[in-house]
Amino acid sequence: MSNESQESAKLDLESPLNTGTSREVSESMIGVFLPEAGLRDFIWHEPVIRRLAAEDPSGKVTLLTGDVSAARRILEPEDLVDCFVELSAEILSADLTTPEKLPSVFFTLVAMMRKLSFEKVFIFSDQAIFAAATRFAGGGNVHIYGYSRKIGLAGFFLNNPLQFAEDTRIMRPMNRAALLLESLDINCHNPHPDLKVPSQDVQILQERFSHIREPWISFGITGVEDPWPPTRFAYILDMLWERGYRGLFLTSSFPASEIGQQIMESCSIAEPQMAFGLSSGQIKALFNSSLLFFGHADSVMADLACAVGTQCAVLAKNPGYQAPSPLQLVISPELGTSTTQESGLQAISITQVMEVLRRLLPLIDLTANRGG
Repeated sequence: MSNESQESAKLDLESPLNTGTSREVSESMIGVFLPEAGLRDFIWHEPVIRRLAAEDPSGKVTLLTGDVSAARRILEPEDLVDCFVELSAEILSADLTTPEKLPSVFFTLVAMMRKLSFEKVFIFSDQAIFAAATRFAGGGNVHIYGYSRKIGLAGFFLNNPLQFAEDTRIMRPMNRAALLLESLDINCHNPHPDLKVPSQDVQILQERFSHIREPWISFGITGVEDPWPPTRFAYILDMLWERGYRGLFLTSSFPASEIGQQIMESCSIAEPQMAFGLSSGQIKALFNSSLLFFGHADSVMADLACAVGTQCAVLAKNPGYQAPSPLQLVISPELGTSTTQESGLQAISITQVMEVLRRLLPLIDLTANRGG
């Protein structure tokens, strides 16, 4: 489908008569609701969407979500989505706490679903209004799959409920995606995200940093509250620089000039590249070209790095943290060993990080210990 067609599929859902999309711009007969999803959800649901798209003759699905911009950043290069349908804030906020909005939102959704005329709809939300509108629009001819907690109105409207014991909204994105694959009884060949790296972004990145000697190592310096201290990032950068690594990149999922500047000022000898302001494709290209990603666990940057197949060393604030991917080697506070008042990420010492880097980068001499 052309870019023009995808753009025309954006919806203004203020009125049931202004749905703005039709079968002409959506060939897929499978609709997927991910209304509350963000960047990390789209990364970890990529295997789910990939598997569902394989069931449609077009090889694609129609995606209905509240954040089309984030969906496009992750899924557009994968060529799995025939049509991105943007749900309005009014649609997303309609629930039993705002009963005055329910009738207009309900009939807006019904009109939209009738125009799209799906054969199967997957509703990855336990908001009853999505399931109810889909059932009303399609009669008994549409197969509706969706979340249904043990107590939930949504399950009444689903002819294929996916039963979960927990509230999926409070689960990590990768856990929700894994449960979906299991509950849908989908034999997914590769349940791990496998994102494509656009060739044009690889070329742009290589031209921009052609003067930087490989191998490269990427550092995700933000993504969580109370991040690892800039001085410790700087120490690791200095250590790598001292041992010949020149391709050191500081990255972030959003502008991070302040913390990046703090790290730069704390470096004694290292001269890392400030790789901020890159597109999602360029970030994927950077990670795919990197020998290692080092950063915070449960962050967009760590998710993207492992989704393009890069080995990661991730900092987790809780002991016993379970990594979502075998590509992520976890560094967390050691139980019962801290003699300071530090907790969380602050309790992770440079010595711990050096031990992990010694395993992942065996050519580096990490015997020196300048404190920690």
